[in-house]
Formats: sequence, C-alpha cells, structure tokens
Amino acid sequence: VKNLINRFHMSEYWLVSAPDKQSNDREETPIRLKNIGDKIEGTQYLPFNFPIHDLRVGTLDSLVELSDILQKQDNYVESVVRKIVSYLIDVLENEGKNVDEHLQVANKTPYRLYLEKFAWDQAKYPVRQSLKDLLENIVKEIGQIESELKTKSQDYTALKSSIQSYERNQTGSLITRDLDSIVKRGHFAALGSEYLATVVVVVPNALTKDWETTYETLVPDKIVPRSSQKIYNDNDNSLYSVTLFQNYVDALRGKCRERKFVLRTFAYDEVQMAKTKEKQRGLEEKRQKQSGKLIPWLRIQFGEAYAAWLHIKALRLFVESVLRYGLPVNFSSALYPVRPKCHKKLRDALIREFDSSSGKGLAEDIEISKQLGFQTEDFYPYVFYSIKLDFAS
Repeated sequence: VKNLINRFHMSEYWLVSAPDKQSNDREETPIRLKNIGDKIEGTQYLPFNFPIHDLRVGTLDSLVELSDILQKQDNYVESVVRKIVSYLIDVLENEGKNVDEHLQVANKTPYRLYLEKFAWDQAKYPVRQSLKDLLENIVKEIGQIESELKTKSQDYTALKSSIQSYERNQTGSLITRDLDSIVKRGHFAALGSEYLATVVVVVPNALTKDWETTYETLVPDKIVPRSSQKIYNDNDNSLYSVTLFQNYVDALRGKCRERKFVLRTFAYDEVQMAKTKEKQRGLEEKRQKQSGKLIPWLRIQFGEAYAAWLHIKALRLFVESVLRYGLPVNFSSALYPVRPKCHKKLRDALIREFDSSSGKGLAEDIEISKQLGFQTEDFYPYVFYSIKLDFAS
C-alpha cells in the first residue's frame, strides 16, 4: 500500500501551498494535493494544518517587509537548532550516532512525527497577535536559548579540552608524551641519593645497539656501569634509564644530542604523580556530572527551538501564500516527505496541476512577483519550502 511508505529516515520534506479555486469548497485543493502524492513513488501527501484563516494578515506593505525578515530569521533559527544537535552529539560522545533518539519535542514526540502531525501552538503563539509580534517573540526565545547554549558550551568545552590534553599526553612520541604511566619506582636506582641521579633517555629504535654499547663512554667515569635498563619501547623509539653523578647530567644531555638521543627532563615524584592522577579523576567526574545535566537540557532546548523553527516555516508559508494568491486568504497546504529520486517528478506534477489553477499562468505570476521586488529564480505556481532534517549527517 502506497501510504505505508517508511518515513522514519526521511531527511527532507517539502512544505507546499496551492491556491484554492474561487469557491467555498475547501476540500478540492487538498484532494488534488493528495492525488499528486499518491501517484509518485518515494513521497506521499500529509496534511499540514495551521490556522490559516485566523492569523492576522495586516497590510500588503507589512507582508512584503515581513517576507524578507522571515527568510533571515528562518535561517537564524535553523542554525540554532543545528548548533544544539551538533553539541548534543558532542556531549553524547560514543552515543552520538544514536542522537535521533534524543531529538524530541516536549520530551515525548519524535521530531519527524512532530512535523508530520504539526499543530499550531495556540498557547505559546496566540494568533490574536500580529504576525510581526509572533515572529519577534519566537526570535527572542531563540536568542535566549542561543545565549545560554553559548555559556554552557564554553564551560563544558574548556573542561573537555583539559581532559583531552591530558589524554593526548598519555600517548604519542616518547620524546614528548607523559611518562607517569610508563616508569616505575624500580627504574630509578638513585632515588634519594645525595650525589647520584637517574635520568631517562629516548633512543631511536635503529640506534638501541649503539646506546647499549656506548652509553658508559658518553661521559667517561661519571656513569654507573651497567646501570642502564630498557623501560619501554614503541614503533619509533625506546626509553632507557641510566644513573650517573648529578653534576654531569647536562654533560650527558649534550653528548646524547650529538648521538641523536634525547635526555628527557623528568623527575620521578610519586606524590606529584598521585596529585596529577587525582586531578584528572576529578576533571572526569566533573565532566560526567556536567554531561548528565547538559543532555536533558539540550534535549529540552532542541524541542523548544525545533518547534519554534517549524512555526516560522508556517508563518513563511502563510505570508508568501497571501502575497502570491491575494486576499481573501484562500489556499491549502501540504507536506511531502521526499526522497531525492522523486524531486523532479513531484515538482513537475505540482506545476502541471497548479500552473493555471488560479486563472492566470506562471508567466503572469512571475511578472507580478518581479513588480513586487521578489526574486523569480526557481519560481513555481505554488509556494514551496524545503525542510531538511539531516541533523545527524
């Protein structure tokens, strides 16, 4: 059955309005819109219901001005919605691929279903207000969400950066990485000695034989014989410890440099190592606590911002339809979930159906729109907006 099309993974919807014929039959245009959806594989007709006949129209001049503002605010609100989703994916980390599960309105309605069953929120956006006031209230709400998002994201990002910096130091080249997790107390024979010091040297794997056979001669008579031991190695380098008189550490550093060895500046300090580990543990606990609060907040704000965005889409559809079709308000709207392969078929079918339905052809519509100052590229005999829900892409 055609109506059983699986829309779960639909990432694009077309919001369309078409003019009603000059009659009292408000069912005719929805039937025509539905017939188009029924005939095309890869889409279907869904009614898009909002209070077309209750919204306050205002003057033609105010609608023309509002049309331009609506386009800008539509883009702005969509950008905030996408910021929220992007940040939610970041906070979810490994669970980010399942972000769709968190994208709901009022923590209960999946976001695609909310669009498909769209109903104007009369309590939040009362239609007795002017269109301009409705838009300003929506934008004000989104501005507050964006401001709070910026503050929360900065705090969390700074915390996460600290943790990532520590984690990066636990890996990478032996020349730069942190050594706390590699070295042990037993590697440092001279701990507590007044005159001796144990140091660590990074040796390229290709030169380990060279180190093992010559290290005692690098600073003659100042290095403890047979004191070097191999601690660790990776694909590129090996880490050795060696014990010598403290006063000759700098001399050994210079000799190592000549032989392409690197003497690391490192002091084995169990107290400091424990403090570092405790600090990182505290940062991770703080991150988990923050993310535990952030995820529910982001879910709520997504629902608020997403619902506001769809109300702006509805306002755009209303304003453009009144400007296109004239007064009294006399049009019907539809929502089509569309697969990429059916774009052209759907567009062609809509053009064939509605090119002359209002008593004038597409050419005349384009000329009138030019006179009103509208862009006429991609101009169709119906009002059309694409709603892209590719949040997880």
